[in-house]
Amino acid sequence: MGTSVVLAKNDKSSKVYTATSENFYSTLPSDEKKYTWEGGIEYRDRTKEKMNYDDHSAYVAAVAKAEGITAYEQATVVTEGSLDSETAIGYMYYCGVVNPSAQEEAEQLKSGAPAALVMQSYSISRF
Repeated sequence: MGTSVVLAKNDKSSKVYTATSENFYSTLPSDEKKYTWEGGIEYRDRTKEKMNYDDHSAYVAAVAKAEGITAYEQATVVTEGSLDSETAIGYMYYCGVVNPSAQEEAEQLKSGAPAALVMQSYSISRF
């Protein structure tokens, strides 16, 4: 199951993503042997190196203040069995956001868009 959201870029659009990210992350089990989680941020103008995260709070803080990024996070959660078992039962989630750079924002506005747009996607699947 998944959904995508397109929002006008403003001071609240990142908060929508980070709040949803926090909600997903809060469902992870307390036993760290039952899940994996990772996040990453790429800067759309390629002026900074891609950042990889294994700490959710650091990831959310970086996304909240970053402009011009493509960011994602994903988790795999095992509810029965173990992470290294082929017969494990559980779920996976993915969250992503594209927050346009200043140049992309200008291009969107120049093409007639009423506002620059931020795209967010969320999905969850069982296995």
